[in-house]
Amino acid sequence: CICAAYLFGGLAKDRIAARYWRASLIDPLTGVRNRRGFLQAGERLMVRTRFAHRPAALLLFDLDRFKSINDRFGHRAGDAVLVAFCQLATSLLRPTDLFGRIGGEEFAILLPDTARQDALLLAERLRAAFEAIAHKVAERILTATVSVGVAISDDASSDLAALLDVADQALYRAKALGRNRVELSTHSPQSPSARQASGQAAA
Repeated sequence: CICAAYLFGGLAKDRIAARYWRASLIDPLTGVRNRRGFLQAGERLMVRTRFAHRPAALLLFDLDRFKSINDRFGHRAGDAVLVAFCQLATSLLRPTDLFGRIGGEEFAILLPDTARQDALLLAERLRAAFEAIAHKVAERILTATVSVGVAISDDASSDLAALLDVADQALYRAKALGRNRVELSTHSPQSPSARQASGQAAA
């Protein structure tokens, strides 16, 4: 009985630890991966992609003027917009795609085995579909838009951090050019060794 009690207690602790570990990787509001969960799973996905010598694409999203939505309609309305975006995004993705909330109103999608044209088509489809959603808040209707930066990895040496860097540059350009648009990165992702070498040269 004592052994059984210890065994049961150990199994219960393991289940609780596993539950807390999974919870630490999930955004509680939207139910999608948080930044930590996205980065961990994304690195593993990129390793498999590089090993197979297949292309990958990263889509970086930022909801436009999201602070003004919170200020005008309240945080509950802002939360509803975030949830609606996640529901829309997940409905358009394949089981192999990786989606996560990596910041307040910033999201990322990692698309393995995806060429440039297919990535751009998905980004534009998601952007247009989100713009078309009417969000009802009390007796008022609000709409929201999203800007998208797209980065493509055709190089087996590039990693997730490199893709995030160049996608962020493309997203910045989308914002600067008026928001509610998709911009493709004009830079190639650097490999970790190349980033380290350029950092040492700058130093």
